[in-house]
Amino acid sequence: MLTFILRYEWRRFWRNRLQVALLVVLALFGLYAIAAGHRQIAAQRLTLARVVADEQVEFAGYQAALRADTSQPAAKTAYLDATAPTVAWYRHGYAATLPPAPLAGLVVGQRDLNPGYYRLTGMGLYYQLFQNELANPQKLLVGNFDLAFVLIYLLPLLIIVLSYGLLSADRENGVLPLLRVQAASVRRLLLGKLLFGFGLVAGLAVFLSVVGFVVTGVRLEVDGAGMVLWLLTVLAYCAFWFALVWLLVSFNRNSAVNALTAVGLWLLFLLVVPSLLSATLAVVRPVDSSALATLVRRTGIDREDHEPSVRAVVREYLRQRPDLASAANDTLFQPNLLPKGFASYAQLNSQRQRPVVEAYLSAVADRENLAARFSLLNPAVNTQNLLSQVAGTDLPTYLRFFSSLPAFHRQIVDFYYPRLFANRPLTAADYPRRPVFQAPPLTEQGVATGLLQLLGAAAVLFVLGYVNLPRQLRN
Repeated sequence: MLTFILRYEWRRFWRNRLQVALLVVLALFGLYAIAAGHRQIAAQRLTLARVVADEQVEFAGYQAALRADTSQPAAKTAYLDATAPTVAWYRHGYAATLPPAPLAGLVVGQRDLNPGYYRLTGMGLYYQLFQNELANPQKLLVGNFDLAFVLIYLLPLLIIVLSYGLLSADRENGVLPLLRVQAASVRRLLLGKLLFGFGLVAGLAVFLSVVGFVVTGVRLEVDGAGMVLWLLTVLAYCAFWFALVWLLVSFNRNSAVNALTAVGLWLLFLLVVPSLLSATLAVVRPVDSSALATLVRRTGIDREDHEPSVRAVVREYLRQRPDLASAANDTLFQPNLLPKGFASYAQLNSQRQRPVVEAYLSAVADRENLAARFSLLNPAVNTQNLLSQVAGTDLPTYLRFFSSLPAFHRQIVDFYYPRLFANRPLTAADYPRRPVFQAPPLTEQGVATGLLQLLGAAAVLFVLGYVNLPRQLRN
């Protein structure tokens, strides 16, 4: 019987040219979204590769300068850049990059808002971190057209078109009385129709996802867990919308009421609730970034031409780093007092700025945690967060990357400052031991919880719809 119902529904769907056209158009939108997302992430990967290559070329030049003929003025300057810690601590640049995860091309997420790399030297940390590149604010506001957008925003519209007349269309066409006298129950017929619609939409979603996996170069043996979580999340989201329409159908209203109500709920979940949530969070958990503007203002030592003032700055810093003072011994201040003063001031200034940055990051994290608590109320936002987390394009992934930068900056400082304060030049043996940044690993903690919430919501809606069906249709 189920096979007969599915075959009949397929014939009816194939004869409905509007539904077929909608399915084809949605598939084309999905394919274009895959190409657009892949193109954007490929551009980011190219940029990051160029940044890493520039660092390698830079340090290869320093190592080559160690063997240069210093009788030539240009070669002598390059030799000093490579060996003199008074210059190297603020000129040698290190690339800290956050490479896109394999699935990032399917959901760009926050990767167009937050930097994917930083170039760090031994100068003040926060002065370097908060110098933002220019970007088009209108483009950032609109966002990106990627596969996640098609699945989250457009796929529910196809579900509504296929399912809003699940019961009312047969009643309005005079078919329902005939169905009641058949051997199969009306309930079984309705469930068969619902199953056909779910199979059709889920098949489209899985097809687009698999095409996305192929285009983005995801490998099953390496990224299999992420692929499975992606597919489960997409299927759970489809199940939620089918369950929601099933609940609407159970009230046994006419098709026009069902369609308008379903579209209204689509607007509620996809536009109204996210906007209200964003406005509410801005009031309940405000994030003030105005204090960060002071971090990128260039400052320096007061009376830098006054030797006692410079010595005082060095002493203040060395009270926190007695290891540098013991390494310098009697050459603590001279020679090269001024570079040591600038280096000391840069780190002291970063320490004074740290509470401001930590307060800002804490406010951002608090807002993100509060928003996550409301994910159960909005499955669309929940699904977006889940897909972004699987793809490593969510805000917490960037915050973990950003939080790892101070430790890497300390490695840079610890590499150059002992040589600076001990007046010890860099040698060829030092370069292989220079710091190398390691991006924090991608974590998928919390995806299972969000997925269970989505499935639970779908199950509750389906049961409510079944219970709400007219008694004569449930028998």
